[in-house]
Amino acid sequence: MEKRRQETVHHINRLIGQLNTLKEYIEEDRRCKEIASLARSISSSAKGLKTRTLKGYILYDLTDGDLDDEAIEELNEQLQLTRS
Repeated sequence: MEKRRQETVHHINRLIGQLNTLKEYIEEDRRCKEIASLARSISSSAKGLKTRTLKGYILYDLTDGDLDDEAIEELNEQLQLTRS
């Protein structure tokens, strides 16, 4: 679980970096196309964080980590659908 927590913090730090870059783009009056592209990346990264958090909630809070491999595979498939 500690590894998962560290990976989540790393993901959040990456998002913070992207947001800081977005702020710089706006302050520098960069082209809208560049801003939109970065905003799209930020949105995708935030969706990934949401999915990761939902998976953690299901795995550790709802089931206390008591899922077999088949159930975990099904969970992963269903979560992939939410990212589409």
